Amino acid sequence: TLKQLKADDDYAAILEWLAARGSSKHTTRSYRKEAERLLIWAICERGVPLSSFRVEDCGFYLTFLATLGSIDLKEWTGKIPQADWIAPRSTDRLSPRWRPFDGTLSESSQKQAKLIVQSLFQFWADASYINGNPWRNVKIKSAASVDTNGDSYLSTLNARRREVDIGVRSLSEHQWQTVLGCVAGMEESMTQIRLAFILMFAYGTGLRASELVAARTGALTAEDGKDDEGRKRKEHWLYVLGKGSKMRKVPMTQEVVGALSQYLAWRELPADPYECDPETRLIAPLETETSNEGISESWLYGLLKATFEAAANNLSGEDRAKLKRASTHWLRHTSGSHQVRDDVPLVVVQQNFGHASLKTTGQYAQQEAAIRHKAVTAFMKKRVG
Repeated sequence: TLKQLKADDDYAAILEWLAARGSSKHTTRSYRKEAERLLIWAICERGVPLSSFRVEDCGFYLTFLATLGSIDLKEWTGKIPQADWIAPRSTDRLSPRWRPFDGTLSESSQKQAKLIVQSLFQFWADASYINGNPWRNVKIKSAASVDTNGDSYLSTLNARRREVDIGVRSLSEHQWQTVLGCVAGMEESMTQIRLAFILMFAYGTGLRASELVAARTGALTAEDGKDDEGRKRKEHWLYVLGKGSKMRKVPMTQEVVGALSQYLAWRELPADPYECDPETRLIAPLETETSNEGISESWLYGLLKATFEAAANNLSGEDRAKLKRASTHWLRHTSGSHQVRDDVPLVVVQQNFGHASLKTTGQYAQQEAAIRHKAVTAFMKKRVG
C-alpha cells in the first residue's frame, strides 16, 4: 500500500495530522496536547513508538490517565513518579518546570483524550502510515479496576473528585464580594464594564467556560411571565448547547440582562440585545472590527485568573491564598453553592446547570451541610460547653 504521509517519524506524522484537520487554534492546541501527552508517555513509560502501539499499550495508557495523581504513592507502578508528570496549568511550555499534565483528569477528560488519540491513529491508518487502529478495540472502562464490592474504581474515584472539587473550588460570600468590590473600584472603561458583565453573566447562569464564550444574542429569547404578585413581566432566557449536544434554557435575570445592555452600549451596539445581529457574541475582544468575533476559553481563563489574583491582594491568610488559586470554573461552583445555600431547589440548579444527574447537583447541598453542622456545633458549644 502506498504511504500517503511524508513523515519519517511519529512526531512528524502528528504534525501532518494536525495540519490536515484545519481546525481552530483552540481545537488544534487541544489535539496537540493529547497527542504530545501520549507520545511522551509512550517513550518514557512503554519505550515503544506510537506507530508500534498494540491494544495492550492503549489499555495501559487509559489506566495511567485514570490513576495519575489520584492513588497512593505506594501503589504507583510507573517508571516516572506521579509528581514528575504534573505542573501548575500556568507553567510556560518553554520552562524547565513544564509537565504534560496539570492534575488529575475527570472521567469526561479521559474520554475526550481517548477520542482524540483514536482520531489520530485512524488518520494514520487511513493514510497507510500504520497497518490498523488499535484504539478501535479499546473501551474507556478498560482503565478502571474493580474493587471487592464490584464497583468501578474509576466511577468511585471521579465521584470523590467532584466532591472535593466543589468543596475546594468555590468562593465564600466574603471572597466573592471582594472580587466584585475590586472590579467595581476600577476606573470605568471598556475593560471594567466587560469584566463586570462577565462576572455577572457567569455567576448568574452557572455556565461552563465553553458555554460562556459561545453565547450569542441570537440565543436570547423574551417570554411573557408574571412576578410573585401576578403582574406581567418579561422573562429573559438563553438557549445553551451544552455537553453531549444537549440544549437547555437558562434564566437571564434582569441583573444579568442589565449588565449586558450596558456592555453592548459601550461596544457601540444597540443596548437592546434583541436589536443586535443574532451572531453578536455576548463576550467579545476589547478591540474588534466585528461584533461576531469571540474569545477563547484559555483567554477567559487568563482574564479571570488575573482578576482573582488582583482581588486576593485585598485579603489575607487562607482567604488570600484560596482566591489566588481561583479560576474560571470556580464561578460555576460558587454560583451553585450560593444558590443552594439560599434555598434555590436542587432540581432548578440541575436544569440550569445542565447536570445529567441530580446526584451531581446534590454535591452543592452536601457542601452547605458542612456549614450548617459548623454553625450548630458553635451554638452547642456556647450554650452547653
